[in-house]
Amino acid sequence: MASGDGDTYGRDGHATTQVWRVISRPIVVTPGPYRLEASILRDVPELDGITARLQFALPGGKRSYGWRSDLLFWGGLANLYLIGPFTLLLALILMGLEVRYWLASRRT
Repeated sequence: MASGDGDTYGRDGHATTQVWRVISRPIVVTPGPYRLEASILRDVPELDGITARLQFALPGGKRSYGWRSDLLFWGGLANLYLIGPFTLLLALILMGLEVRYWLASRRT
């Protein structure tokens, strides 16, 4: 179990309507099911007048969640752009050959 207050001094970035900062270092855990509970315990003095919200992200803005999600993404694209058209082309070729053999057998 990990707990405690994060450091709220400084900022990591800002946009027109928001300011964000990392308030805790990443926690390394072994794979498995976890339940996360987080709350804002006190106002942040430096953010006077700005509503605080919690948002969770992977370190470094990582968008991949492992090889399984990568396989799902790239496998879907490969199926759509490579395997699907190849299968359709092969089916058309095989159907053409079958029609050709069928017509040749009817002539004899």
